[in-house]
Amino acid sequence: MTEKPSHHKQSVIDDYDDDDEAEDMVSLRSDRTGIDNAIFVSSGHPRHAARIKIAVDPPKSFNPRGNTASMSIHTYNVEGELPTRVRRQAELWIELNRDALLLYWHTEIDTEELLARLKKLK
Repeated sequence: MTEKPSHHKQSVIDDYDDDDEAEDMVSLRSDRTGIDNAIFVSSGHPRHAARIKIAVDPPKSFNPRGNTASMSIHTYNVEGELPTRVRRQAELWIELNRDALLLYWHTEIDTEELLARLKKLK
């Protein structure tokens, strides 16, 4: 059996916002981020501020139709329900990676460059 990569690039429909537009995203597993749940990082979208999405149910899934929460990269405001531990992990991970996340959000770097810059929580 082959091992799955710790990230997955995909184009998804952003159902969370009921948009009909696709956006580029990279999905990151916990072995790459240090966060218990999978994280979805997207390039900019005109209908909302810079954010990450966090898989909730199932927590390790890259299924965009699963239950997710969104966290603002600037204010840490959360839309959706997150366990306290995962929320704190996501806040710390954003602090550690904010510059790279914002460059990706503003499409100033591509997915390969984002992946090279991201740091894992210890």
